[in-house]
Amino acid sequence: MALTSKQEKFCQEVVKGESYSDAYRNSYNAGKMKIETIQRKAHDVAQNGKVRARIDEIREPVVRDCRITLEDHLTTLDRLSVLAEENNQIPAAVKAQELRGKASGIYVERKESKIDLGITLSDDAITARLALLLGKL
Repeated sequence: MALTSKQEKFCQEVVKGESYSDAYRNSYNAGKMKIETIQRKAHDVAQNGKVRARIDEIREPVVRDCRITLEDHLTTLDRLSVLAEENNQIPAAVKAQELRGKASGIYVERKESKIDLGITLSDDAITARLALLLGKL
């Protein structure tokens, strides 16, 4: 069974970015309804399996076209690196290769955190305190 014209309009409105309530107002005769009634009815329409499937169906090509894969990303960076190198732009080529390494997980950024507690401890004092904390003394 196909969707009604109002259900189809609701789906189109949701895909455009409208909230369920606004999509309901734009699709159904809701002029005299209370806000709570609109919200409940909009939720009910949105939970209809055929409506959910239609919303997903409308969104699918857009999502597919916007999706970037790791392979696409790495290929583009490799192409940019080659172009930069061909144009003797070595820093740009190196940067493209660095970004390829980061994207593929070869390079991992390490960040150090320093906490200043306003006290200074010797290495022996730190070791002793850690041992106490770990219950090894």
